[in-house]
Amino acid sequence: MLGFSVITARSGAEGAKKATKEKPQLILMDIMMPKMDVREATRKIRSNPETQAIPILASTALFLSSDLSSCIKVGCSDYIVKPFTDPPMDETENPPIHDQIPIPHLFKVWGSL
Repeated sequence: MLGFSVITARSGAEGAKKATKEKPQLILMDIMMPKMDVREATRKIRSNPETQAIPILASTALFLSSDLSSCIKVGCSDYIVKPFTDPPMDETENPPIHDQIPIPHLFKVWGSL
């Protein structure tokens, strides 16, 4: 165990509300969620000064570049494509999110997630 506490939400709306209340170090959201998708939830989280700097990772099993680029445009820090096997982005464009988050071993062991 790496010492993480996990907070879950059943919808994007609930996730955005919990982000405001709990102020986690990292938010991982599936692109398709009930009640509020990742784009709308990200906009809501980014509009709050208390949560705007929290890294947000969009997650999907459907690799559609238009979906992923729209997530980045609304404020997601990065994205990961399921299953989690390899680093998800071109590291020449942006530094990997694991280099930006002060949580040890977060994405250093991709196969273990």
